[in-house]
Amino acid sequence: MSWIIQALLRSSVELRSESNINSDEFTDLMLLEKWIKDLHTANIISKEELELIHYVEDGKPMVNSKHDFGKNRISLARDFVNLCNKIAFYVGGYFTNDGYIDYMMVKYNLTDDEVARMVSYMTSKYKTKLLRKHKKTNE
Repeated sequence: MSWIIQALLRSSVELRSESNINSDEFTDLMLLEKWIKDLHTANIISKEELELIHYVEDGKPMVNSKHDFGKNRISLARDFVNLCNKIAFYVGGYFTNDGYIDYMMVKYNLTDDEVARMVSYMTSKYKTKLLRKHKKTNE
């Protein structure tokens, strides 16, 4: 439900280092962070959930989660996905999987096969491994 939110938060360090205000991703991250702050102020996102968001945004590995949060990496990753889904529910539109898919279909005139491939990637439990592999090959 919230692939784009997960991707933006996980890429926060990289997006901030580039500081390209003309970048759609940078603008989306700034908007998302504003909404997260608003949700926290409204007590929809707890202090602990906000700490988890900052943990991920700072690029810290989930391997250290036992020490930092008292949970194993799998539990913490699941909590992060659920938190992103919660944010997507409140924010809606482009920041949900369906909204993002619709946006990409129109923007890039995607075929049904391309949309199916995108959905397959977004719902894959291996997407972070695929993303790391893609980054390594492009460096």
